[in-house]
Amino acid sequence: MVQRAKSRNRIEENIRQLQEYMAEQSPGIFPQLCKGKVQKQNICASHTVRKIRHGKKRSTYGSAKVYRIDSQNYDFRQGHYRKDQCAQQSFPEFQPVLPQAPYEEYKKKLVSAEEAVKIVKSGDWVDYSQTCSFPEDLDAALAARRDELEDVKVRNAISMKPVQIVEQDPDQKAFTYNLWHCSGIDRKYVDQGRAFYSPMLFRNCGSYYSRGYAPVNVAMITVSPMDKNGYFSYGLTNCCMQEMLDAADHIVLEVNPNMPFVFGMECDHIHISEVDYVVESTKPLGIAPGGAPSEIDKKIAGNIFPYLYDGITLQIGIGGMPNALGGLIADSDLKDLGMHTELMSDGYLKLYQAGKITNKKKLLNRGKGVFSICNGSTDLYEFLNHNIDIMSAPMRYVNNPETIRQLDHFVSINGSISKFD
Repeated sequence: MVQRAKSRNRIEENIRQLQEYMAEQSPGIFPQLCKGKVQKQNICASHTVRKIRHGKKRSTYGSAKVYRIDSQNYDFRQGHYRKDQCAQQSFPEFQPVLPQAPYEEYKKKLVSAEEAVKIVKSGDWVDYSQTCSFPEDLDAALAARRDELEDVKVRNAISMKPVQIVEQDPDQKAFTYNLWHCSGIDRKYVDQGRAFYSPMLFRNCGSYYSRGYAPVNVAMITVSPMDKNGYFSYGLTNCCMQEMLDAADHIVLEVNPNMPFVFGMECDHIHISEVDYVVESTKPLGIAPGGAPSEIDKKIAGNIFPYLYDGITLQIGIGGMPNALGGLIADSDLKDLGMHTELMSDGYLKLYQAGKITNKKKLLNRGKGVFSICNGSTDLYEFLNHNIDIMSAPMRYVNNPETIRQLDHFVSINGSISKFD
């Protein structure tokens, strides 16, 4: 009790010093920043702190305060100040930063794609994230600089559309295209020697960024439009997005109204203050609608179906066989299924529309369908927009064996390719 009282007294003294300092530096402004409970608030509470990128420093802000803070005593992995430094931090050393309306900051950072890509220099690593987060307008603008740049490495995964830095630079004089995972388009690029595949374990992909194995000088991603509080949803790609952005020196957003707003478990959004530039686009997102299943797909699905039962949690892949299986389940008497999947595709849309997926029987994330990346049809994207019944989660969580262990009656179904002589 004595120790708590001493800590409380130190915090109150720090707050008093902060009040005096800000009153001297910004007369007339500080009273607005310390309304209500803020004067009694424990500045160290991690739930009231949001990290914002400011070069090599970050700031914290809450609903009533904004301070630029030296990162020396900030634990970026845990997301809060180190407890042993918290009460001892000298608040007068902080430099106050006045709050700014998100839209005003948005307007200041809004530029054309051609202007935004000037941030890329020869020798840089540029990251497009993965699948539907591909920034189509920025990619085209970067490709147009092929005669100005050299040795620019671009990283992506599961390309949904032709990639212009590949198409416009066939001899790879300016750009080298690197892939974590391959789509049909990507496999053609690799087979032609125009792209390079990097083997990896998907659940560990984020750690490659955070441990410095995958450097990022410029991150370019597509996000949903900004909300009134200044946040953009990552939409269809959670995956290892946050780790990649945290590793980036510069961040450029391609804001697209076609990107759905998707609720997330964590690491699902970014604030306007954390980015360098904003570019607006209305290009349609890449789609991968499920094709009609072949007779072989239908036979395989028919062989699997008898092993399914009420209340299971399903992970199904993408392709003809999973789509055929989804059709069988949708027309069956199965009920109260759950979703926990690396990739959400149109096969799940059929099950949701038929009322087969309720997620009520899941012991983990009950009532929520969970995915990490998504590609499919426009109907699927519209279904996900502001759908509170579904949430995205990082790949380090979704594909973690410890997570899957907690899902009773978990069934994973994926297709594979058989090669005959």
